[in-house]
Amino acid sequence: MPMSVKKWLRQYAVALPVLTGIISLGIFAITRAWNFHRNQYCALCNDLPEQKNDNQPR
Repeated sequence: MPMSVKKWLRQYAVALPVLTGIISLGIFAITRAWNFHRNQYCALCNDLPEQKNDNQPR
């Protein structure tokens, strides 16, 4: 295999996980900001108090 092909494969092997992580974090941040704006509870983030509903089964 020529040296340039190995170089490109190595660069893509590093760039793909990094870009996937950045995109995933971006989607999470935008979704979280939208839900915070709409005042929706998130058990993962725990930044808003949970709304108690007496109609929910226990």
